[in-house]
Amino acid sequence: MHDPWEALARQAAFRSRHKVGQKVRARFLREEGGLAWVSVDGQELLARVAQMPAPGAVLLFLVKSLEPDIQLQDVTPAYSPATPLAIMAADFLTARSHFDGLLRHTPEHPAEVSPAAYRSWLLSDTARAEAFLRCSSVVGTLNRTLAPHGRRLYWLPWLPVGAEAHELVVRKTESGLLDAEIGFITPLRGMARLRVLFKPPRAAWRLLLERPEAWNAGLKALKASDARAEFLGLERLPPGGRGGVLAEALRGLRI
Repeated sequence: MHDPWEALARQAAFRSRHKVGQKVRARFLREEGGLAWVSVDGQELLARVAQMPAPGAVLLFLVKSLEPDIQLQDVTPAYSPATPLAIMAADFLTARSHFDGLLRHTPEHPAEVSPAAYRSWLLSDTARAEAFLRCSSVVGTLNRTLAPHGRRLYWLPWLPVGAEAHELVVRKTESGLLDAEIGFITPLRGMARLRVLFKPPRAAWRLLLERPEAWNAGLKALKASDARAEFLGLERLPPGGRGGVLAEALRGLRI
């Protein structure tokens, strides 16, 4: 029998970390009474699934509601043999989610600091250091597979400080054009993606925001930050663009 107080604590933790409409990855743990126990950011929850998978399988859920009950809709794509690349990408998302969840509940989170100082702060605590090094290790493994395809993933959790789900993908085309796109999520402003195109001596950039109205004055400062690069415009992030920078960079690859 499960402790009802423990179940309430799990639900409260989930509500504090997620919002309606968000997609979350989970690992299937076990079956119980026709339902699936899954782990989301280390939190165990009961959910209905379209098909009971094997233990350890990665599932994708859409958060349908948080109140009065947590409702998750199984939106896991139809089964296809997992490629090594898909497994490595899932490992990165899992490790990054664990890291973000850990820092979200760290009261002494530093303010704006240099990358070197922020890295030193991360490594000063055992739990933070383990989570940081684990995610960095997964990124290194993924990049060894992406390198022959002209792509490289960077994970810079201080760019910017206070955001989550950081990812930066750099692609180099045959014409010598560098295409860099950074994505992150801020708690109050939603998802942001900044794309930079660079071919010496020219550079240009475009900004896509989930909630442009939430940025206000910050947008003016950002647009004026470097007059040497042409600003191509601001767009509202379309629903189809919320899958993440890495997901789009991997689209079409068969590894």
